[in-house]
Amino acid sequence: MKKQPTTPSRSPPYHHLVPYLATVAASLIFFAPDEAPTGKGLALKCLPIVLLGLHLKLVEGSHQGEAKWVYRALQFSVVGDAFLVWPDQFFIQGILFFAVAQILYIKAFGFREISIGLGAIPLYGLSMIALVLILPGLPAPLRVAVPIYTLIITTMLWRVVDRARLRIDLSLERRFCSLVGAVSFVISDLCIATLQVGRLIPHASAQVIILLTYYLAQLFLVLGSFESFWERMVVTPKKLGKKDKEKKEKKETKEKKKGK
Repeated sequence: MKKQPTTPSRSPPYHHLVPYLATVAASLIFFAPDEAPTGKGLALKCLPIVLLGLHLKLVEGSHQGEAKWVYRALQFSVVGDAFLVWPDQFFIQGILFFAVAQILYIKAFGFREISIGLGAIPLYGLSMIALVLILPGLPAPLRVAVPIYTLIITTMLWRVVDRARLRIDLSLERRFCSLVGAVSFVISDLCIATLQVGRLIPHASAQVIILLTYYLAQLFLVLGSFESFWERMVVTPKKLGKKDKEKKEKKETKEKKKGK
């Protein structure tokens, strides 16, 4: 029996993300509601990003291109996550490690294409407005750290926006994923400054929103850094049209007659 003709179809290996998604669910269910920090909470919060880094290393490798810098950003993010399990004691340290992570993301996405009028100016303008609104409600020690971190994460967002708009040499999937990740990261950090520090809503609800947007951000930033992930080709059976079937039947009939 002859094999059916095959045609390549794009199908990235999403199944590798199942462990990450499972640990994200566990973190949201078991860690987010906790009021008091614990070692168990530390593991639940950090494990998803550890697994995401392993996923990046497994599928893409972590020694070249954007993936190299994104992998390092994830490593600093894990340490930042660990500090922020105890925000009352180590909030500044957590911000410091996440600032380094953002700098590594900036390095990953680069300055190849730059837009000032449609990129930098509006984004930095919006960040200044956010700072004016947020700073008065922050404790004194954070009034220096938060503006510095805001400058860095705004730069990261700027680079991703320019990348999404101008880097037409990259696939649409990569540019879209990076953009979703950067925007989600900014939303997550805004939620920390307003919902958690400002105590506008109950702790558990704030934690769920912050962690959900944070895990989403890291996932999409990683997906945006992939190259081979989006280029994986899976061979699937090709559907034959009516004419193709008739040709195939005629060919098989002729071969049978010759055989006789």
